[in-house]
Amino acid sequence: MLERLTPEWAQVSEIVVFGFGSAAKVFLYNLHKIVGIKCILDNDTGKTGIRFDGVEVRPFKEAETDIKGLKIVIIAETLAYGNMKRFLEDKGLVEDRDFTSLERFICEWSYRHLGRVHLMEVHTAVTTRCTFNCRNCNMFMPYYKERSDYSCVELERNIDALMFHADYVFKYQIVGGEPLLNRDLEPFLEFLGKRYSNRIGRVRIVTNGSILPSDNLCSICREFGYEIQISDYTHVIPYNEKLSAVVSKLEGRSVSYSVNKSLRWRDFNFPRRISIRMPAEAAEHARKCGTSWHGLADGKLFYCNAEWSAVKAGRFIPRDTDYIDLRTESGADIKENILSLCLGEYGDGCNSFCQVCGGCGDDNPNFVVAGEQYGKA
Repeated sequence: MLERLTPEWAQVSEIVVFGFGSAAKVFLYNLHKIVGIKCILDNDTGKTGIRFDGVEVRPFKEAETDIKGLKIVIIAETLAYGNMKRFLEDKGLVEDRDFTSLERFICEWSYRHLGRVHLMEVHTAVTTRCTFNCRNCNMFMPYYKERSDYSCVELERNIDALMFHADYVFKYQIVGGEPLLNRDLEPFLEFLGKRYSNRIGRVRIVTNGSILPSDNLCSICREFGYEIQISDYTHVIPYNEKLSAVVSKLEGRSVSYSVNKSLRWRDFNFPRRISIRMPAEAAEHARKCGTSWHGLADGKLFYCNAEWSAVKAGRFIPRDTDYIDLRTESGADIKENILSLCLGEYGDGCNSFCQVCGGCGDDNPNFVVAGEQYGKA
């Protein structure tokens, strides 16, 4: 476990980043705190010359001579990673020798060469209630028989359990359901900022923009630098006025926010049409999906946050290698186990939920309308 990177990575003090999309902008600043960044590569010429945290964006062809011999870290979503991987392999470069993924670098390199447990991205659902009833919700909310909120005490215990073992989390995302339905969201966010602001790089709250945030929530977000990301479903749900009011308030209160208008959902099939994959097929399916957002809830860290929700909804029974129980597991190996879980290498290397879920990889070409409702929202 944790032995994919070749020995030369031990000498790395400066890297090249490949990819300057939305994902890169989330991680670059905090990545720069642990390693030098020579330059940022992006073959979109419209980005050439942009500087981020003092580092210039350059096309690969222009920078190729200057970066020779330097290790490359790809920052991209799963599908884009595959394209960038093939591009570099066409140049004669080898994965995990000459280049690697951001999560591999954050988890394996940081542990082996800094002695620290760094996690790329962890999600927590603070509620299983929602203001919408999306037919193809990738957290399976329509399939819950009972819905509830997590209390502040429960949420605090969860993050404490994780941070007892982890030194740093680059991105911590708060999701639902609709997070703003939970009245304990505000005290939890305040707790999070006071206790862990120096150990979590980016906190993001994902909302559908149907609930006006309170003055207190805005103040907390502004104080600790949290970002609110609004998933815009107005193309199928008529709530434009509500969403506009949310945006107006966030701007008026100087809260960092973004609006995601280009949501693309793949059809997970689960739990409507379940087709069982054999373990070998599921392992390849998992590799193509490449989940990097892991689920923290009920004292457990799940490899896949969607699986946690399927379990919570009573729709799936997991294997014990699909998660790590942070409350009961201990010993010298737990840190490596956490990192191996996040890299999809814990247990037999095949998450059992991958046997029934359509996933987000290029082997699932089926897209569905984001936000399409079951009846009236």
